[in-house]
Amino acid sequence: MTDLVLPEDYASVLADLKQRVRQARYQAQRRVNAELIALYWQIGRVLVDRTDRAQWGDKVITRLSEDLRAEFPGSTGFSPRNLLYMRSFARAWPDLGANAQQPAARLQWGHLMVLVDKLGERDLLDWYAAQAVTHGWSRAVLEHHIKTLAHTRFGTAPTNFDRILSPDASDLAQQLTKDPYIFDFLTIEPGYAERLLVSLTSDRALAEARFRCPGWSLSFAAVLAGWWPVTFIWRALPRAPVWGGRG
Repeated sequence: MTDLVLPEDYASVLADLKQRVRQARYQAQRRVNAELIALYWQIGRVLVDRTDRAQWGDKVITRLSEDLRAEFPGSTGFSPRNLLYMRSFARAWPDLGANAQQPAARLQWGHLMVLVDKLGERDLLDWYAAQAVTHGWSRAVLEHHIKTLAHTRFGTAPTNFDRILSPDASDLAQQLTKDPYIFDFLTIEPGYAERLLVSLTSDRALAEARFRCPGWSLSFAAVLAGWWPVTFIWRALPRAPVWGGRG
């Protein structure tokens, strides 16, 4: 039995495809994160309004948490503590809904909780949010820089920080792939992502995915499929990806 002789360009093609997968996965996760942060900000704005105008107290918010979790069983993102963080988040960035390009809208929820916990002034919130996005800080690194008053030591000079990494290679990107709030968010409504998949891909691709993976959940694959090339089903196919069906 002879060994397989690979084409000369095989290694470079493989490396290129690996990078494409990493970049596409990162972009998809960013889109999911953006939806999550937008939702949390919207909930926070509602709570700000009800707290200020209707004098909702902590007991009412606790009841709201119970009702939301009853409607979306298994979701941990609607705990009373997290709802209060959403309210603080909306207070800290009251204009975020009108400007989704702000650095705060691009951070993970864990980073935003650190910011609203540790800081109060809007200029500092914006400064640390921008630096975290630019330099891809993990949550631990962000906490360290806040604790050591980085804004007083470095000002606006980016060259004094760690080197700027490509977005998908940063600590922030690595944490994004494991963010529990994103996975929690994706399981809020079990049937939603599959309906999204039907609307975003061809019937043929969906049939192919079901044929190859009977009984598999397509929830996460559905979200990614919407932003990957047409009918690619990420992680749902154990053998080979689908690019527009067979043949």
